[in-house]
Amino acid sequence: MATKRVLIVDDNADAAESMAMWIRQIGHEPVTAYDGATALLAGARLLPDLIFIDLIMPMLSGFELAQTIRQQPWGKKPLLVAITGWAHPDARSRSIKSGFDHYFIKPMALDLVTRLTMQQLDGAATSNKRDPGVAEPLLHLLLDDEPRLLEDH
Repeated sequence: MATKRVLIVDDNADAAESMAMWIRQIGHEPVTAYDGATALLAGARLLPDLIFIDLIMPMLSGFELAQTIRQQPWGKKPLLVAITGWAHPDARSRSIKSGFDHYFIKPMALDLVTRLTMQQLDGAATSNKRDPGVAEPLLHLLLDDEPRLLEDH
């Protein structure tokens, strides 16, 4: 298993550091940023494979950050995962329109973080993330708020 670079963006430093500890424990290289501007600088330097982004942050929201990332030369490749405590129905569709690949409600279960990381970073899905045969089934399971369904796949 190759080590992958994971950027974690959350204005809650404790949440970001907790996720970073878990990402490191499962064998990947985490970097944390606590705001959108820092995340953009870190992303350009790190060239991450996966980016977890909190949707509700001051100054630059996660939605705006995802759109900005997708406009960067380095921002086309990473898998973008929205993480939020905001369970509003419009947030899902808005997150996809903003460029996110997945949407999770906080708190994220560590087994889901592990499964997503393993399936998307360690498998073939990274290179085919927009291929309906690879990424879409996982996306639909997550957007249906039935994360337990991941156990079946």
